[in-house]
Amino acid sequence: MDVAVLRAVGQLVEDAAADVAGADQGGHGIYPFSGNTCAKITVTAFLTTGHRPAKDLACAAEPTE
Repeated sequence: MDVAVLRAVGQLVEDAAADVAGADQGGHGIYPFSGNTCAKITVTAFLTTGHRPAKDLACAAEPTE
C-alpha cells in the first residue's frame, strides 16, 4: 500500500476519534444491525459524507422488539 494512502487513512482515524457518538442501547451493537435509529443515522452520515456531528452525541435507548 502507498505511504501517502496509509498517512491519509491514519489521519482519518485520528480525526474520527476526536468526537464521540454513543447509543445507550444496552451493550455493543453491530452497524447497521443495531436497533438504534439515531446511531444508524449518525454513522451512515459519517460513512457517506465524512461529516460528523457538531458536538458529541448521546443517542437515547429505543425500545427493542
